[in-house]
Amino acid sequence: MDTLFKLSFFLYKSKKMVDGKCPIYLKIRNEDGMFYISTKISVEEKLWDSTKNLIKGSSNDVVSKNDTLKTILASARNSIARYSLTEGKISLKKLKNELTGINKRTNTILLLFDEVLNTIKKLQNKDYTPSTLNKYQLTYDRISEYIKAKYRLNDLPLTDLDYKFISEFEQFLKIQYNNKQGTVHKHCQRLIKVTRIAVANNLIRKHPFAEYKITLPPKNVTYLTKDDLDKIVNKQFVSERLNNIKMAFVFCCYTGLAYTEVRTLMLKHIVNENDGEKWIVMTRKKTKKAYRVPLLPQALSILALYDNHQCRISGKALPILSNVKFNEYLKEVADICEINLRLTTHVARKTFAVTILLANGVSIPVVASLLNHSSIQVTMSTYSAIIPSQVIQEFKTLKKTIETGTTPNKV
Repeated sequence: MDTLFKLSFFLYKSKKMVDGKCPIYLKIRNEDGMFYISTKISVEEKLWDSTKNLIKGSSNDVVSKNDTLKTILASARNSIARYSLTEGKISLKKLKNELTGINKRTNTILLLFDEVLNTIKKLQNKDYTPSTLNKYQLTYDRISEYIKAKYRLNDLPLTDLDYKFISEFEQFLKIQYNNKQGTVHKHCQRLIKVTRIAVANNLIRKHPFAEYKITLPPKNVTYLTKDDLDKIVNKQFVSERLNNIKMAFVFCCYTGLAYTEVRTLMLKHIVNENDGEKWIVMTRKKTKKAYRVPLLPQALSILALYDNHQCRISGKALPILSNVKFNEYLKEVADICEINLRLTTHVARKTFAVTILLANGVSIPVVASLLNHSSIQVTMSTYSAIIPSQVIQEFKTLKKTIETGTTPNKV
């Protein structure tokens, strides 16, 4: 048991450095002997409190160093307790091999998370967007705040992570920041991804959150009904500014393109396929996957309106403003058309899925493909509340087919 071990810090005075500071070591001993572990922290001899085994003072630097010492001590005790439970008697050599990794950067959750952040920074605008960096940074900050509030430490060894840690982290986010379930899920998802890196690099033996599950609430899908979409389509705007925004939005409603894709859509992305139809073929920025969607007549008509527009000089398919201006002008369009929704390209994408595809009997696998979802499960979870109405509609169509002996037309 860990009670057979004596753990204490001491100032290694015989290793005093040129700046006059002495390194602090952790001494671990039992009846079989002892060994020392460097903490990588040094301090002036007059500042060391040998009674409390801590550095004297209350400055931020002193508090940070003392927190590190506490983390090292907690990690050592945790390793001893774990070995006691799994192996009974612990050899000093094996324990030393285990503990010599305590001070490696990646042996605590925040230091490992920091390495992940640095990787994202290096690959920003290549493999990661600035938005991804901001989201991971926020999760890092929340975990740091949670560790300080819960454990009164600046960091925590990876070996101390368990189901209780992430479960109480979830509660912390809900109570301290009033985060909704969806936001909590994203924070926990990023934490889990980082700990998987720890497992892959043999920093910990098994995933600490393997049994953890978080239930997401049903997604509230916001989309335009056919009547609302028709209101916008049929509205004539005198202002070229609003007319361009209207056309771009309607184009997204009939193609499912997100803002990033419609803004970067070039004429070269519109190709003639073997079936004689025109398709948009490009790579979706969010998923890094090939994105293919056929152009319906409504979308083709909108593209034709800009054949002689100056946007075509640079090869762009449509004149698209910045995201801020795009959403700002869409609000004007909604007000003028008396649409009681906040219009965004996200709403347009949902409208494509529900009003254009599902409402016209397009199957779920095809919808998943046209939306460039990673799996059918994503489509099912997003549109679970919509699908029953599609089943009812298809049943009515089937009933009519059986009664009349005719074949229904499908989109």
